[in-house]
Amino acid sequence: DCVVAPGQVIEKEWLIKNTGDIAWPKGTKLVSIHGSTFGTDVSVDIKEQVKVGEVYKLRTRLVVPTKTGKHTAKFMLSFEGQTFGHKYWVNVCVSKFPNKAQLMDLAKEFIADPAVVGVLQGELPQILKDLRNGKKLATIVDALAEKEPHLMEHSFMVFIRPFLQSVESFMGMQLEAAIGMYSLWAMTPFTP
Repeated sequence: DCVVAPGQVIEKEWLIKNTGDIAWPKGTKLVSIHGSTFGTDVSVDIKEQVKVGEVYKLRTRLVVPTKTGKHTAKFMLSFEGQTFGHKYWVNVCVSKFPNKAQLMDLAKEFIADPAVVGVLQGELPQILKDLRNGKKLATIVDALAEKEPHLMEHSFMVFIRPFLQSVESFMGMQLEAAIGMYSLWAMTPFTP
């Protein structure tokens, strides 16, 4: 199961092989089937004939439910309203707050993505400069999101971005409280 945020848009891709006895004609579609808890409005056209033995890359974008829990989108191929072939599916676990292990897995997926690595390598000098100049991490991530919006589609960024903003706000309040307590302590006369 893939851990995703409520209402997140995800992309799913299958490499499907025609193992049947006849070609799939142009106009064949991937359609949602009974038992799906999301993606019921999805219909993806196969743009060309797929001959017996050929492989076709099928891709769709799905909006996951806003309700937390496990959800499944189920699909089959269809031609002229008649479904056929194998079933295809997407399992997701919608969570508002992933646990530590889930967040670590999301971070590993994020860092393993070649597109992410390329962006981060290019942006690293600026990120380090901003950190040295005292910029908040949430502000740096927001700037990166404006520059490279595709990064924000990744589940890790969907979860971590609001967390960074909340942590910085919380840490700011904690720092202000600590400074206030220290100031009060420093002004308190002590007698031996």
